[in-house]
Amino acid sequence: MDPIIVVGPDGVENEFPAGTDDATISRAMAEAYPVDQEAQAAPGAEGAPAADAPDPATASDGTRWNDNDGDGNIDYRNSWQGVNEAQAQAWADQVNAGQINPNFPPGTNENPFVIPENMPDEQIQDLIERGVTYIDREGRTQRKADDLYGVYVGAARPAINTMNWLENGVQAVEGALGGEGWDEGFHDWRLENTRYATQEGYDELEALSRQAGARPGRGGQLAGAVAATAPLALATRNPWLVGAGEGALSSNADDAMGLARDTAIGAVVGKGSDVALRGLGAMIDPQIAAPTRRLLDEGVELSPGQLAGGLAHRLEDATTGVPGIGELPNAAQRRAQESVVRVAAQRPLTSIGVELPRNLQTGHEIIDYTQRAVGDAYDELIPQLDVRLDQQFAQEFNALRASARNMQAPQAEMFERLIMNEIAPRFNAAMGPANGRITGESFKELESILGREVRDFSTGLASPHDRRYANAVREVQAQLRDMLARGNPAHAERLTGINDAYRQLAVLEDAANRAPAGARGRFTPEQLNTAARNADPSVRRRAAARGDALFMDLSQDAGEIMARTVNDSGTATRGVITAGLGAAFLNQSLNISVNPWAVGALAFGAIPYNRTGNRLFTAAMANRPEWAGTLRGALDGNRQFGVLGSVASNQVERNEGRMERDEANMAADERNRWMAVQERMEASGLGSTQQGPY
Repeated sequence: MDPIIVVGPDGVENEFPAGTDDATISRAMAEAYPVDQEAQAAPGAEGAPAADAPDPATASDGTRWNDNDGDGNIDYRNSWQGVNEAQAQAWADQVNAGQINPNFPPGTNENPFVIPENMPDEQIQDLIERGVTYIDREGRTQRKADDLYGVYVGAARPAINTMNWLENGVQAVEGALGGEGWDEGFHDWRLENTRYATQEGYDELEALSRQAGARPGRGGQLAGAVAATAPLALATRNPWLVGAGEGALSSNADDAMGLARDTAIGAVVGKGSDVALRGLGAMIDPQIAAPTRRLLDEGVELSPGQLAGGLAHRLEDATTGVPGIGELPNAAQRRAQESVVRVAAQRPLTSIGVELPRNLQTGHEIIDYTQRAVGDAYDELIPQLDVRLDQQFAQEFNALRASARNMQAPQAEMFERLIMNEIAPRFNAAMGPANGRITGESFKELESILGREVRDFSTGLASPHDRRYANAVREVQAQLRDMLARGNPAHAERLTGINDAYRQLAVLEDAANRAPAGARGRFTPEQLNTAARNADPSVRRRAAARGDALFMDLSQDAGEIMARTVNDSGTATRGVITAGLGAAFLNQSLNISVNPWAVGALAFGAIPYNRTGNRLFTAAMANRPEWAGTLRGALDGNRQFGVLGSVASNQVERNEGRMERDEANMAADERNRWMAVQERMEASGLGSTQQGPY
């Protein structure tokens, strides 16, 4: 084997036996050619070698002893020093961390060599002769992210734009007032005092960062952009204005059209992020509407759409008309209506201390149970009472009798006959020896007669005049029961509860009578509201006009929350939903297959529509921890800063894209120069070298 020849700095050839390892050769050369450290000039000083010059202590021409194994790759320890120190250190760190193979130094396919900026063609030729394999790799992929530099990049653009606009303003004032040199003076002042708030200073730092192997970190850019434009968020909460201002301040455009585009993009992104942040706040702590909260507190079971309201309610209502899956929201909304019937029936039962059984299914069953429960409570109490006529009853009864004469003739006559045939005989019997007392049995009979009259003339088919007659009879009942309570103070509380139950029951009976045949007595909130208005005994129904009549709180809350929200019969909306579901479930026309993601999404979305899932959903929506409200309050109170951050993030990504494109263009230019140098070398007979992929 041939000996290894190494040429020293003095041009003398030093011979080593074949197979001598690199470490032995390096030690021998270092001893033979020691470096005078004190005489060595500092890099960059006059007479000192350039930072990217070959190291004279290790190589004079570098054409042979850097290629000890003859494979065409460079030994990095003795390679050309044009690779900046940051890249060299990064490579060494990766070797030490075991991230790259030290047997493949920079310049190979495994460890790409990044050409330093503005490398002279002579140095490119030197690298080619040494066997460096050029890899087409943008410089940014080899540069480390620097968040401190990123803060500058993020903050610099708003500062540069602001100063540019000020400079333009100075020019405009100069033109208007006829001054001279103002704009030049302002520009010189900028360069001297705020150099890095100018494009020149920005470009200077960008070039230095490339030389140092650094690139602006994304996090730093975002922080810098938000900090520089924070006054926007302090000046206004309007997301359109905050976004537009951020878009304009962070714009890289150099013309009016580009500035307008960035401003418009910022405004749209700002509004979109504001909507998203509102949605996030609603997820953290849903704001349950007051009517919804009252219904939940009373035990009404709302469907998911009715509970969430807004868009969710509209989509749910539209989905009820979609074949197949529409049965899920339909069933949930039916349960909601049934729960209103149950909650309404529980009110009179609560007055007498009775709980409505859970196993009652229809409105008829619920009304029947309530009637019997209230009647039983009354029947149990009557034998214990002293039924005595009093002056207040006489006055109230006479006033009602006089008012009843204003009804239509047939109804007025019926009311008068009822008085003469059923009420007056009992009153007359109570006079004289009875001393105003009515037997309990007689009172119960009168109650029964009056109740039958109320039921017979309050049916759904009854005319308005018959209903007015029924209301007058119902008022007689109420007067009798109030008289009973006054005459029995020991039982007043129980009697008051029973009387309240009777009044409420009368409204429920009227509402159930208004339900259509197929509903089986399950009345709607609207039907309950109508019954409540009709039962209002106040003059000109003033209580109903105020919303204070019996059950109007429940009927109006339920009517508002459960009202249908699809006003066009759902045709258009349901068509869109049906088409969307079809597209989600089925793939291309003839090759039809079920989309498993769509099936999974539908199954997940169906969970809140069964009874157990609905209870869990309601609990999750309505019972949030206290910190959720605090968090939402903080989010809502500072949402404009979130808008600012979103727009800034969008600008950062666009800036990153611009820098990536610039780096790619630079890499392409360097690649073309590399190939041009190689072509010249081949044309001059210097031969070709192995090249990596482009």
